[in-house]
Amino acid sequence: MRRLVAAMLLLVGMALGQAALNQPLPVAEDVIIGKLPNGLTYYVRKNSEPKDRAELRLVVNAGSNQEDDDQKGLAHFLEHMLFKGTERFPGLEIINFLEKIGMRFGPDINAFTSFDETGYILKIPTTDPAVVQKAFDVLQDWAQSATLADADVKAESGVIVEEERTRERTASGRINKQLIELLASGSRYAARRPIGDMNIVRANPTEAIRRFYRDWYRPDLMAVVAVGDFDPKVVEGIIQKNFAGLKNPANPRPRQSYTIPAQSADTYKVLSDPEFPATQVSLYGLKPSAPERTLGDVKNRIRGELFAAMMATRLDDLASGPNPPFVQAEAGRSGFVRTHDIEELSAQAREGQEAVALEALVTELRRARLGFTQAELERAKVQLLARYQKNFNERNKRNSSDLADAYVEVFLSGAVPTSDQTDYELAQRFIGELTLNDVNTYAQAFLAGPKYVLAIRPEKAGLAPLSEADLQKIVAQAEAKPVQAYQEAATNAALLEKIPAPASITKENKQPTYTELVLANGARVLYKKTDFKADEVLFRAYSPGGASLYSDEDYPEARILPAVVDQSGLGSLERNQLTRVLAGKQVAVTPFINEREEGMQGNSTAKDLETLFQLLYLYFTQPRADQAIFEKEKQSRLEAAQNRALNPISALQDVLDEYRLPGTIRGRAFSIEALQKLDRERGLAIYKERFSNAANFTFVFVGSFDEEKLKDFAQKYLGTLPSKNTKDTWKNVFPKVNYTKTEKNVYRGKDERGYAVVYYATPLEFSLKNSVVASALRNLLDIRTTEELREKLGGIYSAGVNINLVRDPYPEASALIQFSCDPKKAEELLGALFKVIEEVKTQGASEVNLGKVREQLKRAREEALRTNSFWLARLVNFAQYPDLDPNDTQSYFSTVDSLTSQDLQQMAQTLFKDNYLKGVLYPEAMKP
Repeated sequence: MRRLVAAMLLLVGMALGQAALNQPLPVAEDVIIGKLPNGLTYYVRKNSEPKDRAELRLVVNAGSNQEDDDQKGLAHFLEHMLFKGTERFPGLEIINFLEKIGMRFGPDINAFTSFDETGYILKIPTTDPAVVQKAFDVLQDWAQSATLADADVKAESGVIVEEERTRERTASGRINKQLIELLASGSRYAARRPIGDMNIVRANPTEAIRRFYRDWYRPDLMAVVAVGDFDPKVVEGIIQKNFAGLKNPANPRPRQSYTIPAQSADTYKVLSDPEFPATQVSLYGLKPSAPERTLGDVKNRIRGELFAAMMATRLDDLASGPNPPFVQAEAGRSGFVRTHDIEELSAQAREGQEAVALEALVTELRRARLGFTQAELERAKVQLLARYQKNFNERNKRNSSDLADAYVEVFLSGAVPTSDQTDYELAQRFIGELTLNDVNTYAQAFLAGPKYVLAIRPEKAGLAPLSEADLQKIVAQAEAKPVQAYQEAATNAALLEKIPAPASITKENKQPTYTELVLANGARVLYKKTDFKADEVLFRAYSPGGASLYSDEDYPEARILPAVVDQSGLGSLERNQLTRVLAGKQVAVTPFINEREEGMQGNSTAKDLETLFQLLYLYFTQPRADQAIFEKEKQSRLEAAQNRALNPISALQDVLDEYRLPGTIRGRAFSIEALQKLDRERGLAIYKERFSNAANFTFVFVGSFDEEKLKDFAQKYLGTLPSKNTKDTWKNVFPKVNYTKTEKNVYRGKDERGYAVVYYATPLEFSLKNSVVASALRNLLDIRTTEELREKLGGIYSAGVNINLVRDPYPEASALIQFSCDPKKAEELLGALFKVIEEVKTQGASEVNLGKVREQLKRAREEALRTNSFWLARLVNFAQYPDLDPNDTQSYFSTVDSLTSQDLQQMAQTLFKDNYLKGVLYPEAMKP
């Protein structure tokens, strides 16, 4: 059988390798695609990552573009209403059911509304057939059995107004609104942004919502997607049974498609906002979207990916060189709306330096049109093929959510769902076939024709004005200047000229879930081989000490210089040389110095594991802090610090920082004065000091690797690192804080938007039990604040609830609760929050809510145990705190099962005392 399958795949590969470009793409055989007599389409695929889970989608091919003039915002309003009650799930029973099976609103239960479509998202456990059936009952009810009660519409309108406030009443929201209206000008898209008209939303538009539901929620415009760890034939049967009875209207309303009219000439525009903290220049061009249906469509997409990779390298060279014209830049093509993609060449500019950045973008676009070099193309091919190779290696480990989202896109765009085998074979073919002339032809067409030339900038005193005429003049001058074709010096250097001789292993300790090595220089290695991903290796190196060992004067250098080292070259290689040497390698290493530790973190494929170790070795032994990179980092941080106050939230953040860490520069944004004093030489000296003693480090590796190879690389590249006979530890530089009840109002911002934070902290010893109870309390408060502040009062869109336990520098529990709101209702909502907290302190959790949080914690841990990131964090925690037992995976579940209402009540009483910070941001107009 195996030989037969291999032979069949070989024949498919040969066929695709020789097929004409106009041949339709072959449909994947691992997905069941069906269409019911009523027109509903379905996609079903078995997939076992994560185990015992399924991703379900209900997709409606209608969005804000289908709204009538009196319905602006009601496609999105209807999306909300489907969670407010259906025929079989009255009230909030949908949320109640899903929370009882361990799912959380947001991460596992969600929805979206766009211009042309609406989608509903469920993640469910699949171990109980009754749960699976009930989840499909939810989808069925959403499709045609929503309650849409008047009282519910009235209550939910407040939530939508708060969502609009959260998303739109910010600098980025206002700029984004202007940008969409500009790029989609003259089209339905410009007049039907999904968030809609709040006047219509506030008017309790029940009948208009019902009309939209009747017109557009019908089976001929719907798809059901199911991907997960289940029997696909059983699930197909459920879909057929549940959805075959849905009816289309007797006279269905025609669904009209909309497009964006073509530009007749270039458009120049300056967008500004008094709270926008950065500067950006961009060239945009709209192109008809290109869903992939033929082999030629795939070839064109890969050609664009090669172009984007080569442009990225050129732009990065400019950004990291001396006197860079911009901070960073990017080029490529991406989706905009259903009918159009967008071609983009953008740069983050220095403040007031739009002309320099824009001229550089125009020049580099013209230089690209003169042609790329064969060396650039070959490097880009190696990079791209390596990415497709990794994706193919992971084909049996792909997450069900990614696959479900892909089938949603297939339904909406009309693209062909292809197999992983087909994708890889076509990538191999076209990466091999595409010539320099092919890519140069693409460059000629990129951003050709009418385009948008934009500058986005802060609006503040002292900044020289910039007009549309200025942009037009800058572009004209740049286009008039002569441009030299690109020239590149060849790079033949190796990453590491001499491979160190391997050091000995002085200790090897095999445990059930990990292996420990100690090398001759004292370096410690912990590793765990897994099969969670087919081609992923994660690592983290840890050593106690960090910035705590340095004075406040040296603190900025200690924290910032690792970012300079990360962006610089290594050893004898400058940054651009290092980039070329690493072409085609799927590997990343990032050094850091935190408050109490220093280390490195990153990832690689199994194939590139030795390169990962070589980079580790070089970051220890031959780091660089290139002057140009240092100046770029310094200037970027200075500009961010100078503009930080433009963002109103920064004032509230300062209040929180001063409450948590009074009288210190640590743990908060760096001041302009501190950044101006940055010393590159001192920073590099600190970096070298912190990475001079391998005996103080533990190196942790988790993933799919050959254990013997990993041990060999550890001996060569870790066992030979410099070390000392001393052990450092961190120093406590933070005095204990005696928290007091503090209330602080700040007044910043132009828009009618409030923001509230409440912060508690108290001494608490760390234990598994305390950690579990704190997590349960967080989930309980998440449920209760949603019920009270969102569902009952309609006063917030969502609340951020975080409860954290730390051991260092003092054992402590802290809670931070925050939300955006109508500033006039801030005190009322805070009162409701404190009432929820008091309820938990006096009553604990109801049996229903206790059951919910237990299931949520268990479901989340079940999934985490099958991820490399979880085990990496677990082993790093063990390196820091040896009393933890990484072999023990069952105590967590037994602790969760034993949770009581009294546990949560006692934790709430311990944490939520009368010493807390209450901070509220009000708009400046409300200042007394």
